[in-house]
Amino acid sequence: MSNEIEKIRIGQLEGPTIKASGRLLGSLAAPSRPFERWFGGDLWETTGGAYIADSIHFSDIDGEADHHRALILYPDMPEQERRMAVMAHFNWTHQARALAKRLGWSLVVTVD
Repeated sequence: MSNEIEKIRIGQLEGPTIKASGRLLGSLAAPSRPFERWFGGDLWETTGGAYIADSIHFSDIDGEADHHRALILYPDMPEQERRMAVMAHFNWTHQARALAKRLGWSLVVTVD
């Protein structure tokens, strides 16, 4: 987690370019062994309190480009719903679960 405010620019293949200012809360860990394609991501918190979950699909295959898919979660949403949406955006991968653990997030939902 960084306290440094950075300019954020996320260009999406299938969506708008997102521009904001904020701090990086964390990144999904890269795979430990090389693959031709892999999944990564960054979680940002904007200066206005929104989360931006940026999933990044990387490729080392000739003719294929890396691409981003971002989700914006505004601060007026309940915090636990925002966290669950971030996890769903990152497909509940082990990297996403590790990020949630580093952030101290509870991934338990209590249902009455």
